[in-house]
Amino acid sequence: MFLIALTGGEITDREQIADRLVSAGKARLAGYALNPPMRRGVKPLARKLPPLNGEARAATLAQVIDGLECKPAAAGGLVIIHCLTLQEAALVRENGGEIWHVYGSAPSALVPIRRADRMITPRGPGFGHVLDPLEALSEYLLAMGQAARSSKVRVSA
Repeated sequence: MFLIALTGGEITDREQIADRLVSAGKARLAGYALNPPMRRGVKPLARKLPPLNGEARAATLAQVIDGLECKPAAAGGLVIIHCLTLQEAALVRENGGEIWHVYGSAPSALVPIRRADRMITPRGPGFGHVLDPLEALSEYLLAMGQAARSSKVRVSA
């Protein structure tokens, strides 16, 4: 099972990226969204999130991840659409997943970019270190395949 968590950018960008990934995954990928809280009655540009409870969000996400590991597995992987807190990101990383940062708009104020994290663009082809979501998925799956093969070689040697 593999995990991809989307952070940064706009809500609609993350949702569109997740839709593309799930569609391309051909039933191997499922999307999961614990939606961010919204303030009602505020102009869209001035809208600010209320304080997030990172521990509660991570606990809910942990239950979802545990449910995926049942037999038979519900899906081969999970795209977490709204990774909004440091605790959620830490949980994804602890479970061998990756954090993907949406490029082109506001980065996450709570989930810092690490060297191994991927940068993805919601629009157009990738450039430099910023990848199209399907390019990033391909690279991630290739890396997972290589890691699996190398661990089998070590075990059988």
